[in-house]
Amino acid sequence: MIRYAGIRSAIDGSIARIIPKATVKKYEDLMVKARMNAGAMTYLISAYEYALGGAILIVLVALLSYFFAHAYWVMISSAAFLIYAIAIYYLFTLPEIRVKEIKHGVEYVMPDALAIAYSLSLSGVSADSMIRELAGIKELGEFAKESQRVNSFMFAMGYDFLSALERSEKVSASPDFSRFVSGIRLSILLNSDLTAFLRDRLEYYRRIQENRSKLSLDSLGLAAESYVAVAIAFPILLYLTGSIISIRNSSVLFFAISMLLLVSTAIVIGYFTEKIRGEV
Repeated sequence: MIRYAGIRSAIDGSIARIIPKATVKKYEDLMVKARMNAGAMTYLISAYEYALGGAILIVLVALLSYFFAHAYWVMISSAAFLIYAIAIYYLFTLPEIRVKEIKHGVEYVMPDALAIAYSLSLSGVSADSMIRELAGIKELGEFAKESQRVNSFMFAMGYDFLSALERSEKVSASPDFSRFVSGIRLSILLNSDLTAFLRDRLEYYRRIQENRSKLSLDSLGLAAESYVAVAIAFPILLYLTGSIISIRNSSVLFFAISMLLLVSTAIVIGYFTEKIRGEV
């Protein structure tokens, strides 16, 4: 066991020396914003070890398939490499993916969170109590978790409320949440009206939602026109043309191609239409 630990430490040390400091710094920032507890260097060393182990495994799979399943070794090797590539890509981009998820989650519920905060402020609730109330509302998702981080800075790390807000502003993955806590902190420091700040931010996000809804409706109208032209008229023309050519040449090739184009076009246009409709 001691010998294994020594070998593992030597491998970890060798990997740590080849990782650029800029990469470590980048992952430190990402992992703090992503609320991942592992250290950046530990995470990167593990990722490199998995990448190296996976590469060795891919070579073994390729060799075994070549000798024992020669007829399928190219297919097996390609599939194994594809799985390996996807896994490694996901492993190295996981912190960034998590940051984007937090950013999108906070942005999605921001108007609702501001509406609740504004109502609490109108009721005379203090700023620190407001943050605690927001952190306890699970329906706010990532916004509640970001608010809980402010509480963690205060109660677990000993920050005062203003320092906790400042720290949260710097480490939050969401620019919207950073502006939210920054506005609260400045309102307290400048002794300004916090309720007015929350009202202004709420109106701002409402205007953004209205503009997005209008843009989505316009996009949906364009998609509908495109759908009629591309997904109905053009495929039907291809279908008729392919059918006529197939009949004249006594071949089903052109008919099959036209049918494939018709179905493929309908699926693609239908997918984007549903996607736009979901944003309305």
